[in-house]
Amino acid sequence: MSKIGKKIIFSYIVIVIFTITTSLSITKINFTENLNNQILRDLQSDANVIAQQIENNLTSYQSIYSLFGEKITLEDIFPNDAVFRYSVRFASTNILVLDNERKVIYQSWKKESDFQDFSVGSFDENQYFVHETKILDKDSEIIGYLLAMAKKEDTGLINALINKAAIVGFAMSLIISIIIAFIFERNLINPINRLKHNISKFKISGENQWEAINTKDEIADLNTDFKNMAQNLVKYDRQQKDFFQNSSHELKTPLMSIHGYAEAIKDGVVPPEEIISSLDIIIEETNKLADIVNDIMYLTRLDDKTDFKEKHIEISLKEFIDEILPKFDIILSERNIVVKNNVESDIKVRMEEEHLFRIFTNLISNSLRYASSEIIIESETKNGLIIRLYDDGHGFEEKEIPHVFERFFKGYNGKTGLGLAIVKSTIENYNGSVKVYNKANAGACVEIRFNK
Repeated sequence: MSKIGKKIIFSYIVIVIFTITTSLSITKINFTENLNNQILRDLQSDANVIAQQIENNLTSYQSIYSLFGEKITLEDIFPNDAVFRYSVRFASTNILVLDNERKVIYQSWKKESDFQDFSVGSFDENQYFVHETKILDKDSEIIGYLLAMAKKEDTGLINALINKAAIVGFAMSLIISIIIAFIFERNLINPINRLKHNISKFKISGENQWEAINTKDEIADLNTDFKNMAQNLVKYDRQQKDFFQNSSHELKTPLMSIHGYAEAIKDGVVPPEEIISSLDIIIEETNKLADIVNDIMYLTRLDDKTDFKEKHIEISLKEFIDEILPKFDIILSERNIVVKNNVESDIKVRMEEEHLFRIFTNLISNSLRYASSEIIIESETKNGLIIRLYDDGHGFEEKEIPHVFERFFKGYNGKTGLGLAIVKSTIENYNGSVKVYNKANAGACVEIRFNK
């Protein structure tokens, strides 16, 4: 049995014992109190009945004694075999009759050992239940007292039966509770053990068989969360490996080109008239290599959230785009392309200037490779901020759309395959989203959305 299982069973049993013990104690106390009150009510009822019998007898005897001019007393109507009618319920009622001087003139105890001296009206409250009733004559004068008494020990049998039943009930409840505790322990620990097995067998590389847990509770949710986390780790590991492989490939190509031309120049293989053009190629490949390295370093910074510095400033979006457009004047002029900045003048974004620069230089550079005559940038502020950049080119191929934001994915006439990946990572760092699609009657469209 597991440590958690032992703790569960022990805690469950302690709770059950405490609950049963408390319930039985409260029930026992309540039962005893109710039993005692009921006995006292019975004694009161019996005393009233008997007192009424005595008063009726006094009336009958008084009519006879009055013929002789005598007054009847309580002693005159109590023969040794006097019997009174009264009920016997939880305890046997015994009768004690006292005269007005509180001397005993009748007692129903038949055994001498049961008799005690009550002539002064004293009795042990720990041994007897007592109810006293006054006996009145026809003139409503007190001529005596009637004590209905019951021994408290008479309730001992009832209490013993109750205690026995309570012990048997306690034992049965405890046994049943232990069985239920083991069932609960198994139902709880088995899913935990399966979860533990899933986690212990997880490998960052290779196939993972993740056992399902169908308990429909927090453990099942936790298993699902761990499964998703494991899948994300595997996916992230695969992406990282692909990223490094692609990075190596992308870096290797310009390096080989640089190396080849440099050796050719050194060995005199390149004719003197071609040296300048070869050096231009080396410079071009070096710039390409520097761009790839810079993009990789920038993506690494974006991936590391702790290094995402909070240097946000409020920037007028329209003015910022106008400021970076001259960077593309030569290409725009050569290709006879116009960029229309239709962003509303009052729109401001709070962002690092470098990040905003990266977003729009990459988007504009990407569109320049495919646009025919114009690139349009527009904004919308109905539900948050929406920025669209689209051109009049042939648009995306449908099969490319799901992959355009993947790192090193290069479509037709692509450059490094990192531009749109940088755009996506940067925007998501500002809790925004980005998507691409082909705009009706136009070309490729990139839509950026920032919620309110």
